[in-house]
Amino acid sequence: MLGWAGGLRRDHVDPAPPQNTFSVTTRTKNDLEQLSVSAGLRRVVTRPGAIVDVSLQATVEGGYFHDVEQFTTMAPATGPATTDTRHQGNYAAVTGGIVVERELTDGLALRISTSLLAASWSKVELKDDAGARNATSGTVSVALAPRLELRLAF
Repeated sequence: MLGWAGGLRRDHVDPAPPQNTFSVTTRTKNDLEQLSVSAGLRRVVTRPGAIVDVSLQATVEGGYFHDVEQFTTMAPATGPATTDTRHQGNYAAVTGGIVVERELTDGLALRISTSLLAASWSKVELKDDAGARNATSGTVSVALAPRLELRLAF
């Protein structure tokens, strides 16, 4: 199996002038770009002709994102002041799980699947007025997240 996903968001807002003597801070810009790709394998472990097909599944995924936020503070005495924050990073993940599938009719099957083990790594860089900072994280997890699908093949 192969997959990819991506997204692009552009959100720009004009700052509102303060209605009284207090300052007002508004997020005036939020731009996000992201892309991820995945590849996986599924191997049937039951014999041919069994009532259900039991499979083991493994998936590898990776991605990238870039997020820019701008905040504008409108103060009655000093006027507008802006602050930019940038996040950019990438990640990789490996998951393993199990699939149980039962063919109902030709081209129609009921599938229950769940991931069981996962490992991931990510690196994020944050840039703002205070400078640049990096964070790296890695996780290994055991999870049970069942999914029920009615699958139609044509």
